[in-house]
Amino acid sequence: MSVALDIKNVSHEFGEFKALDDVTLNINPGDFTVLLGLNGAGKTTLYSLITRLYNNNSGSIKIYGFDVRENSVN
Repeated sequence: MSVALDIKNVSHEFGEFKALDDVTLNINPGDFTVLLGLNGAGKTTLYSLITRLYNNNSGSIKIYGFDVRENSVN
């Protein structure tokens, strides 16, 4: 079975502020996953990277094997 969402070693900075540092997460098809954390923990930043509102500075984000930075959403 293919991984639905595969996030490997993703980091993202806003200037000198490191919002995400080496995040890895795998979600299988049919899984129900919740991200919990304090304000400023990086939940919205991670969502913004998955949906390509931002481009990650390092690492990879794949949806069913397709890299979100290499594939158009159209």
